Amino acid sequence: MKLKISFKTNGKHRWFFFVVIVVVLGFLLRVYNISDYRQIAEDEALHSYVAYELQKNHLKLYRDIWSPQSQTPISFVLQALSFYFFGYNGFAVRFVSVTLGTLTIPLIYFIGRKIYNREIGLFASIIYAVYLPYTVEIDRWGYDSSFITPFVVLGMYFLVSFLKDVDHKNQKLFLPGFFLGTAFMLKLYSLPVILVSFTLILMTNLKMKGLRKKTSSFLLSQTYFTLGLAVVPVATLVFLYSTGAWEPYISSVMTGRMITISVEAKVTRLIGYFNRTAFMLVLSVPAMIYGVASSDRRKLLLVLWYMVPLIILSLMPNLVDSIFHFTSPALAIMGAVTLVHLLNVAFGRNQPRNFRFQYLSNKRVRRFMAIVILILVIVVCSAWTNFGYWYHFSYSSKPSVEGQVQISDFITLNTNKSEKIFAVDASLAILSQRSIIKVGEVKIAGFYSDIFGYDYWTYVGIQGYPQGIITPEDVLQAIQSQRPKLIISAEGGTAFVPADYFIWNGDPKWLTPGIGPWVMKNYRFLREFDNAYGRYKIWIDQKPQILLFEDFEDSNSSSNGKTWTIQTLGEKTDYSFSQERNHPIYGNNSAKINYLFSGEEHEYVRLSMKSQQTLDLSSFNAISVWIRGDETQNGVWIGVVDTDGRERGVFTGILDISGLRNIIVPLSNFKEIDLSRISEIRVSIDNDSVPRASTGEIYVDEIIFLG
Repeated sequence: MKLKISFKTNGKHRWFFFVVIVVVLGFLLRVYNISDYRQIAEDEALHSYVAYELQKNHLKLYRDIWSPQSQTPISFVLQALSFYFFGYNGFAVRFVSVTLGTLTIPLIYFIGRKIYNREIGLFASIIYAVYLPYTVEIDRWGYDSSFITPFVVLGMYFLVSFLKDVDHKNQKLFLPGFFLGTAFMLKLYSLPVILVSFTLILMTNLKMKGLRKKTSSFLLSQTYFTLGLAVVPVATLVFLYSTGAWEPYISSVMTGRMITISVEAKVTRLIGYFNRTAFMLVLSVPAMIYGVASSDRRKLLLVLWYMVPLIILSLMPNLVDSIFHFTSPALAIMGAVTLVHLLNVAFGRNQPRNFRFQYLSNKRVRRFMAIVILILVIVVCSAWTNFGYWYHFSYSSKPSVEGQVQISDFITLNTNKSEKIFAVDASLAILSQRSIIKVGEVKIAGFYSDIFGYDYWTYVGIQGYPQGIITPEDVLQAIQSQRPKLIISAEGGTAFVPADYFIWNGDPKWLTPGIGPWVMKNYRFLREFDNAYGRYKIWIDQKPQILLFEDFEDSNSSSNGKTWTIQTLGEKTDYSFSQERNHPIYGNNSAKINYLFSGEEHEYVRLSMKSQQTLDLSSFNAISVWIRGDETQNGVWIGVVDTDGRERGVFTGILDISGLRNIIVPLSNFKEIDLSRISEIRVSIDNDSVPRASTGEIYVDEIIFLG
């Protein structure tokens, strides 16, 4: 007997088969290489570190560990479950987003089918699954921007069921309320879609005849909707109360600090968002117009779902474009309406009278036109969004991920599970499975640029907190009292730099002492990593072997008997030298050099510090110099001279930052000089990298040899 396999299916099964294919494709695009395609960024690190402490060390949210007020317990619990099943790695950090993003795809098909038809539902799910900006891309992040989207779609699906029902049975509003309440407790900025739902329910009630019927229907509908809306928030608050985290959470929400970015910054972000969604926005315009003009409130729902959050959230003090993610399903459905209509024209189906051209009667021509339209859509999508952006990130790559893991493995090797570390990069704590010491009254574990008032690379401040919520004094006090086993500082190459310079080194604008020099004198320098992830220095809680060569605290001669001189090269090169007392890097004084380069080649200004005693540096490993840059392209050299007059210099980079830089140069780099007979140290500024006229101002302090 032969086994017969038939691929013939009825209409319902065929559509189900297509949806399954789209879901599988969407999942593969999201899950592919999520562990290695980019490093764990600051948003991922902040969110994941809280979940890590929840799962690994059973800390109570908001009570034992600071958590941002915009993130609620449900999101941390979901992330903790991922850690429980998959371990502490990049895959676990991002898998929740991948799962919920994939779940959204079939939901979009169902709501598109309920509002329009199967074709539009299918194409909307395809658009969301493989193309739409802020969908595939954000679904691959280990952050909760995508967590709320499936719950918003579910809430809107059941709201559409209510609007479609001729009798408008009010009990149907419990489910939309429940799912939108869940979305709200996942991310508080989903509030606009709740307002949209209230509005549409009210419009439905007003359509009824008779004041008494309108009033009773309104009261019943709002009661059912509000009851559903309250279930998850009330359950969450009960949970927080039972764990003793009620007051910290309410305080966090009520007193939440928010960065206020400029109007120009908001406009720039909105332009970027509209630029990347421009093609789909153009496709959506006909559906938007029809939705506003139509008496069908289901179609109006799509327009309000997209437009109201866009307007309200754009008026917030701090605009983050990823928050528009939960509006993407509405945009996908409206775009699919126009796209399906174009395909119907190409295939000769349901054509408007004006499009009934003779050549469309040819089946081959219609199919050819359909293929051309699809190709054009793909090409335009690629042009507008740099197709593949979901995979490539400008600051990330597999080498950076490997560098991140390399540093984390080193932390694990040099600590045990009970020992804590200090790091501004919480991702290193997650991957090494170590905890970070707590700093400040807010008990923050793991630093994050927003907390200090940074918007990407620019300090924008937080009202009432000119130094940021946590000051350098807070950090120094925490380090001194809690004595972490390792201190990990970052210098350049990562997205954490602004917070690093502000917290780790201090900033002269705030008249606060730097932390770095204190650490250098109380912790032993263990190792420096300079890889694709960034430049990280690691210090261990052991008595250091150091030799303070110069701290510029005395007048022209330190207690070690060194004299200072300034040399220049260049006919018109000019300078001034002084001891800076107002904004020292550390202690009471720093060396301050103002210089002027005329644009000649090979100009330099050199600070020479000559020791009256011969120094034996053969037992030391490196020289450390603290420099505050001036944001020029001029270079910095560190030179060492022995008693025979032999000098070797090492180029250490350019002065392209305004904050502090701790330069550590291994003494092994100074070849062919006698390290046991050193007489002079030199710090030089030159214009060899960009020979042009320039002026600058630098500070130099704490020249120390490390053992």
